[in-house]
Amino acid sequence: MLEEEQANNNESVENDKEQTKPSIVSYLHHIWKKYTIYILTAASILFIVIASGGWFIWNTMNDNNLPAGYRVFGLDAKGMKPDQLREQMQRRIESWEQTKIVFIPDRTDATLSNLASQSLTLKELGISFNSVEAEQQLEDWSNGGFWKRLQLKGELPTQNVSGAITVDQEQLWRTMSDTYGEAINRKPKDAEVRYDIPLKPSYVKETDGIELDAFQLKQQLTEQVSKYVLNKQEQARLLMLRMPLITVPANVTLSTLQQRKPNALLAEYTTRIADSGKGHYHNIEASAKVLNGLVLHPGQRVRYQDIADKTEQKYGLQEAPVIEKGKLIDGIGGGLCQTSTTMYNAALRSGLQIVERQSHSLPVGYVPLGLDATYSDNGPDLVIRNNTEGDVVWTSRVEDHKLTIRLYGQKESGTTYQVETRLVKETQPASVYEFKGVTKEKQTHVLQKGRAGYVLETYRIKLVNGIAVAREKLSNSVYRSQPTHYTVEETQFVHTPTTP
Repeated sequence: MLEEEQANNNESVENDKEQTKPSIVSYLHHIWKKYTIYILTAASILFIVIASGGWFIWNTMNDNNLPAGYRVFGLDAKGMKPDQLREQMQRRIESWEQTKIVFIPDRTDATLSNLASQSLTLKELGISFNSVEAEQQLEDWSNGGFWKRLQLKGELPTQNVSGAITVDQEQLWRTMSDTYGEAINRKPKDAEVRYDIPLKPSYVKETDGIELDAFQLKQQLTEQVSKYVLNKQEQARLLMLRMPLITVPANVTLSTLQQRKPNALLAEYTTRIADSGKGHYHNIEASAKVLNGLVLHPGQRVRYQDIADKTEQKYGLQEAPVIEKGKLIDGIGGGLCQTSTTMYNAALRSGLQIVERQSHSLPVGYVPLGLDATYSDNGPDLVIRNNTEGDVVWTSRVEDHKLTIRLYGQKESGTTYQVETRLVKETQPASVYEFKGVTKEKQTHVLQKGRAGYVLETYRIKLVNGIAVAREKLSNSVYRSQPTHYTVEETQFVHTPTTP
């Protein structure tokens, strides 16, 4: 009973609370009634802000005109669209590319006097203009979105973009070479000397060469075009530049040649030409003509192989006796070895370095043993080097069946040379018998007389004021012995049988 009564009391209390609680609708109605003016004012402001923002965004994205104050290549972009500005930029670049360059010599030289009479445009010289920065800004303006354009609207009015210069190095070099040719690319010419009279030479002075300094030219062009075109941002009708040239000195100067001038006859040697036929004489005379006038500069060598080759090319070689494999036979070029031998002996007595030399296999009749110098095509050769500080001039002459070779050069005061040979070994000829038949009495005949064989050493002695100061062993000479050939006719023996 008590529990039922308590429940009824609780239900009565809840009903009273529900009756006293205000509804949501009534609450909002109360607020609206009380704050109507304020709510309407706030809504109006929000609408204006949203509408203004939308208009600003729409206007920003649809107004493609570049802002005032933005300058590219000196052009005011105010009111221009990006494509219009690009077109104006291209026109200005084309006008700049027609700027003319006149080069003036950087030195006094008659060959360069006509440089200033010609002009070249920047375009012909391979110079172009561009602005990566401006192109990127215009691209961002067109396609970069709202925030990027908003950023650029604040940045561009303060900018004056000048751009950059590009030089096509290959075109620059080609244009300069085609236009000015040898005037800016002249090879040096060495001084020359003629020894028609060995102790009284004649000279031609050297001429220095000229080369265009391509690196300096590119640098100068870049600096001057930047200064007078990009920085001023207007067309400069004419620019004058000094042609940057490099002097290329000649390798051999007149002074050098004069320092190498021969001052004396160093040595001479003469050999007698045997009467061994017209071919023999022709080959000696022709090789002497080729040798005559040869000049060896310090350190240079002469190879007799070269002398022989030039003789054959210029005069031809004829048949004459030659030594081959220890025998004297007819062959093309016989007599050439007399010229090489005479050269060798003149060189010995002048103090020149003997680099290569070999004796014949048999003794020759025109020089003593140990003093000959053989030559064979692609075989033994004679090589002589000029080991002096001056030029050595060779002269050779055939007259009265004699070959004379002289050497002129810078002679050390009081210095002379002597040549000495020493016999090391002598081999007597062997005997070879050939039986011819039978006679009543034995007979022996000499068919071919043999020759002894020799081994010799050759020395050169240097004397200063008659006193020996150096002794140099030059070479060994080996000559084969040649057997004596005999024919033998034996005695006839008759056999008589005995009678038992």
